Amino acid sequence: MKEEIQYFVSPSMAEPFTIDMCGISYCDGSYAIERKQSKIVVMEYVESGTGTIQIGEQIKFTASAGDVYILPKGEDHYYYSDAKAPWKKHFFNVRGEVVDSMLYAYQLYGKHLIHCPQILSLFLQFNQIAFSKTSREEIFGQCAVVFHQILTELYKVSKHTENLPEDALKLKAYLDENLSRLVSLRELAQQINRSPDYTIKLFKKVYHQTPYTYFLHQKMEAAKNMLLNTSFSVQEISNRLGYEDQHYFSNLFKQYCGCAPKYYKK
Repeated sequence: MKEEIQYFVSPSMAEPFTIDMCGISYCDGSYAIERKQSKIVVMEYVESGTGTIQIGEQIKFTASAGDVYILPKGEDHYYYSDAKAPWKKHFFNVRGEVVDSMLYAYQLYGKHLIHCPQILSLFLQFNQIAFSKTSREEIFGQCAVVFHQILTELYKVSKHTENLPEDALKLKAYLDENLSRLVSLRELAQQINRSPDYTIKLFKKVYHQTPYTYFLHQKMEAAKNMLLNTSFSVQEISNRLGYEDQHYFSNLFKQYCGCAPKYYKK
């Protein structure tokens, strides 16, 4: 087992784009990583070999040569290399508002595996910059640009290969259009004339999360945006997102973001 790794010291204050670690892993049968409630986004390109990835309790898949896998923050990660055909992979672990917002902007949140062999050169470029002798600030700035290019390529590939069921698209669109209020599972199921159980299974199969988890995420992202870019009070934001009880909203926000809305705004 051999790895070439570049570490960066975590900043004392949150930055828009931060690299925790990046490099190359030459795996063997002993390679296994476990991460609980990850605070980072992990993105890895498999140059050769194969291995298994598990996200939370429900999502499990294999990644082989030419695949890129994306592990979201806030979830448990467990992944390991096949002993007979071990991975050689290029990776980076990143965090920050830029990372979160761009994954959503390029519709990559919830997409964990994309076959994209042509993207290797960008991973090589990312790591070449990260291992250079320039300043941390310059490295992060240049790598943020390459990260953007990587997401652009993954978006193009995923859109080209995407063929989502019409009912799943309807469910997602309905949730996106109703962030200003609360939507019950029964109401959501009525949009496709199916049972609540079927609705959950379909949504989870396509988007790898329950409708509730997706809806909550969209609401909290909208709350973050309003906190940072408007003069709305916490009560106003709570009401605009369909929560009559400000304290309930604040508790949800704290669970999601790690701090109360008023502190996030500051």
